[in-house]
Amino acid sequence: MFLKTSSYNNLSQKRILNSIFLPFLNLNKKWRRILLLFIDVVIVYLSIRTSFWIVLFDITNKYTWILSSSIFLSVFIFTFTNQYTGISRYYRIQDVILFSLRNLLLISCLYFLSLIFRLDFPNIRISILLLILSTIFLTFSRIIISGLINYTKSLNRKKINVLIYGAGEAGAQLSASLNINGNYKVVAFIDDDNNLLGRSINGVKIINLDGIGKLQKGVDQILLAIPSLSVAERKQIIKKIQNYGKKVLQIPSIEEIKNGRAKIDTLRPISIESLLSRKSIKPINSLFGPGIKGKSVCIIGAGGSIGKELARQITFLKPKKLILVDISEANLYEINQELLELNLEYIELISLLGNAIDKNFVKEIFLKYKTDIVFHAAAYKHVPMVEDNPIEGIKNNVFSTLSICLAAEEVLVKKIIFISTDKAVRPTNVMGASKRLAELIIQNFANENKTNNSNLIFSMVRFGNVLGSSGSVVPKFREQIEKGGPITLTHPDVVRYFMTIPEAVQLVIQASEMALGGEVFLLDMGKPVKIANLAEQMIKLSGLSVKSSNNRNGDIEIINIGLRPGEKLYEELTISPESQKTKHELIFKTYESSFNSKELNDKLDDLKLCINQRNIKKVFSILSLLVPEWKKS
Repeated sequence: MFLKTSSYNNLSQKRILNSIFLPFLNLNKKWRRILLLFIDVVIVYLSIRTSFWIVLFDITNKYTWILSSSIFLSVFIFTFTNQYTGISRYYRIQDVILFSLRNLLLISCLYFLSLIFRLDFPNIRISILLLILSTIFLTFSRIIISGLINYTKSLNRKKINVLIYGAGEAGAQLSASLNINGNYKVVAFIDDDNNLLGRSINGVKIINLDGIGKLQKGVDQILLAIPSLSVAERKQIIKKIQNYGKKVLQIPSIEEIKNGRAKIDTLRPISIESLLSRKSIKPINSLFGPGIKGKSVCIIGAGGSIGKELARQITFLKPKKLILVDISEANLYEINQELLELNLEYIELISLLGNAIDKNFVKEIFLKYKTDIVFHAAAYKHVPMVEDNPIEGIKNNVFSTLSICLAAEEVLVKKIIFISTDKAVRPTNVMGASKRLAELIIQNFANENKTNNSNLIFSMVRFGNVLGSSGSVVPKFREQIEKGGPITLTHPDVVRYFMTIPEAVQLVIQASEMALGGEVFLLDMGKPVKIANLAEQMIKLSGLSVKSSNNRNGDIEIINIGLRPGEKLYEELTISPESQKTKHELIFKTYESSFNSKELNDKLDDLKLCINQRNIKKVFSILSLLVPEWKKS
């Protein structure tokens, strides 16, 4: 009933205003200016008569020349000072100043006419009053015209009906901002506070969550307007409202609004990342920064998802030098430009194009820039791509690691931190097997240097999927939803761990501070997520429904295409179940066995030879010997 009554009133207003203002809006530019000029001349004429009436109770015969002269002069002045070049529906405070200046010019011209033709000119009181009244009347005429035009346009514009979740200060501000915008109509506020139910904000009712069902058909979107929500609270609320089949948007955080990075009405989709993420844990000061400050830090693979975030976070930890290395010109340029725009004077930024497989190239970097710490994040990581291009995948992932370790040992770099993956644990694909072999190389160098009482530290950090990285499932699903579906799922029972890129990198840096050599650091990835549930949740957050046998009229279908070659149903982080706690509650460590040094080196020489010969059969045979747990698909 509420929506019906509202719609009826809007229809009546629309008819009345359309009959009055649509002819004006449809006039061409020339006739619209003539009409506005006529209104302004009438206003000037009435302002003169009003001024004389207030002071002298009427205009006497000796001043009647002012009426006729002002009509001619106002047409001339208003036209040639560009009073009608602005757009009527947009009105600014600067226009008041311009009106007053034009009116002052008009009065001055009348005064000079009186001097030239020896005519009587009114006293200063009338002149000031004329200036004030003409400016006020012209200003109000523009405000009224602008307001009515905007209101007419808004009535004729199809509006988005929204519910605002949150009847607090942020919700009220959002409602006011949306009313000014004109593209939205706030149907109701939703709030869990029983003390607010039945009350209203600016005439808009506050209802509880159960009331959505009654308004559901007349609502297009639900706007979440509680910027202070914790991750857990946001998850709880979204879980309640996403089943109504409406697109859910949210306002920025309090920090973004306070810092001026976003306005209250900057509406954003609810990112699946924000729902999968967990409560952030502040880094431990003794682990986050001291080992980086004043050092020369090299990131190999700086153009990748992890490499870029390493560069961002390390930059603010004040290293002396930051060397970015990548084989991709486009990716390296992107992160280089991003860091240059920060204008940080305390850091020397070096960006180098090259392939880490080339040991001489890597060694030259370590020597020239006196490198202290190396983060090795360079790898071919997409399972299907490496499965289709196994020789290049193994060559890159294995021999870049070997080159870096050899160069670091020759130059005496203090610390090498290798970024590994959960796919290296009991691998079922070439990518995972190549990363496992790279891990064995790191462990071998760590063991050798411990035996030789060397100060060189070789260590690694192993974790699972990160949200938003290139090729990950979330951006892929998002793209498929934007295209209208279907969402392709490899298997309904696939389960994955997820972590945001910033959190993963923050933990990697802290793990590097604890590295003594030979450890495998494991990051607590949180609870595993069923990918089928993730796909459904993303569809619902987009305001769409899942098309299935139970819902033939749904919007997006989810289809199972079967596991890709080498893909697992679930991932693991450890080869052996034992792991130890560290100083950080989300970082664990373990020690895993490695090959005898000579045996590993001999097999790597054979592998390199077979790769150069492109002998895939022998390459796989050697890889199977080095990674016996590898189950070829």
